[in-house]
Amino acid sequence: MAELNSEQKQYIEHWSPEVALGTIIWTIGHKQWLYTLLLLVPGVNFFLWLFLIFKGRKKVWESGRYLTFEAFKTFEAFKDREDKLRIVVITIVIILILLGILEVVVDFWIV
Repeated sequence: MAELNSEQKQYIEHWSPEVALGTIIWTIGHKQWLYTLLLLVPGVNFFLWLFLIFKGRKKVWESGRYLTFEAFKTFEAFKDREDKLRIVVITIVIILILLGILEVVVDFWIV
């Protein structure tokens, strides 16, 4: 791993909104298998979720999976776009359910 400048260190130490949106997906995407398993443990998952929101990027960087900061930031940007798309899709589905448009589809899936 290369030495980081102050701006890069600030990025790595900043909290991670993408973890807040999809913690298990984020841990799988970053190949953090122990954290993925611990998120399935009741009682531990909430505290681990908070830990990963504030220290997740730093833990991934320290894992040594990324050789350069640019590779790390590119992957994070890709995951960020993916998370934004997920929010849009979920929001549209919820609105359609609330409007009753998807009621027929939801009933069909349940039956």
